Amino acid sequence: MKIVKINSDGLMDNIDVSNIDDIINPDIQPLYKWKYNNCIIECYGCLNENKGIINIHKLPGNGISNILEIESNDLKLYGNIYIKKSYKNKLKDLNISEYGEFYCYLSEYYNHYEESSESESELDINNIDDVKIEKTYEQNINKICKSNKTNKTKIKEKELDNDYTDYFNL
Repeated sequence: MKIVKINSDGLMDNIDVSNIDDIINPDIQPLYKWKYNNCIIECYGCLNENKGIINIHKLPGNGISNILEIESNDLKLYGNIYIKKSYKNKLKDLNISEYGEFYCYLSEYYNHYEESSESESELDINNIDDVKIEKTYEQNINKICKSNKTNKTKIKEKELDNDYTDYFNL
């Protein structure tokens, strides 16, 4: 299965693993989980600052952890970070673009929620309704799809002229 490896410099790679135990060692441990599209996205990393340089990647907010109390997007990790996806406790392929969509969506949701809760009480991640998140996600995807169809229609209505300019010999 493919998982995402985030190098210390923030660059990402897909790597193949047969089992998540292939990457776990005393320094690399499960840190956070997120629910997304009926799957679980899980982050593995190193908290020991003596084991490498700081990883510049900032995790998305709202991570749920059994071992940490610090917000996931405030945590400093060292060395490589590994992100896996599972569905019904089975490891599933996770590619970089899917992680990017997840990251963007969750960051957007977290920022919106944070702005709207400034005047309200403190954010309680355990009370966020997954169904509500899924519904909002589906609505956003539908808006984007409708917007793309509208844009394609406008482009078809306004065909562009051919540009025969020789830009190399100006």
